[in-house]
Amino acid sequence: MKIKNNFVFLMILFLYACHHIDDTQYEKIYFKNLNQVQEMQLQEAKTKQDNTLPVQIAQTPVVAPQNITKEAEIQPTKTEIVIKTPEKQTPKKRKVKIGELTIESDSMTFNKQTSMAVFLNNVKLKSKGVNLSCNELRSVNYRDNAEAIGNVRVFYPEQKVKILCNRVKYSKSMSEVQAFDNVVAEKILDNNEKINLYADEIKYDVNTGEIIATRANKKVKIKLKDIVAFSDKVIYNELTDELELTGNPFARKQESTFISSKINIDINKRIIKLKKNIWAKLFYTDFEDIKKEVEVEKNKN
Repeated sequence: MKIKNNFVFLMILFLYACHHIDDTQYEKIYFKNLNQVQEMQLQEAKTKQDNTLPVQIAQTPVVAPQNITKEAEIQPTKTEIVIKTPEKQTPKKRKVKIGELTIESDSMTFNKQTSMAVFLNNVKLKSKGVNLSCNELRSVNYRDNAEAIGNVRVFYPEQKVKILCNRVKYSKSMSEVQAFDNVVAEKILDNNEKINLYADEIKYDVNTGEIIATRANKKVKIKLKDIVAFSDKVIYNELTDELELTGNPFARKQESTFISSKINIDINKRIIKLKKNIWAKLFYTDFEDIKKEVEVEKNKN
């Protein structure tokens, strides 16, 4: 019975090996396991010879593998660590009332043919939900959309978002803004810490709470306390308090360095998550600091 069990075990091992080996090792392992199976058959037959009729063991000729079709080839298998991430959902929206916009400036010109109004010098656009200042503002209907040029500053007091740049286009009564040229976006968190984004172009949607920074000439830069990161594209969601970096992202936390295809940063916990093509250089002192931060968070709760 023990020999029979060994025979069964070897057969299973033989089938498993044939399924998992790669093409270069297939022939060697195949013949090795085949010989072991034949030896076990012979040994089992000898032990039963005294009590049963003679057993004839068919010798399976060992033949070199013939040409087989591509479909019949045993394909190499790969072992991969798969980290499932939640599917990206459509950004949640919130109802934000900007309020009616009012404007003032040192001077203004109006073109009757195009209905274009141009406000010049010390331009200030105000409402309950947003403030904008610039050197020049052009619009057919500034209460809905316009283009602001020169030393542009936009501030959303309720969302605690500030945008500085050289040019801004806004729509939907300042619910959506698109900033260009040396853009800096600053978000003040509930704990009074700041996230700073530096980019060639930044879009902000008040209703979805998304700040999207993209690269035109240089990488987007992110600063959050002891974290500095660079990427081609960054999405910050105010509702989830998470940064998503794609496009050859690079992150540095104190002395530790992280590179991967995609990086997610939890703003509140300052946890860095890496996905695909990961390379990291970690320092022990950083782990000690993280332990202290975790203890502080536990004590708060």
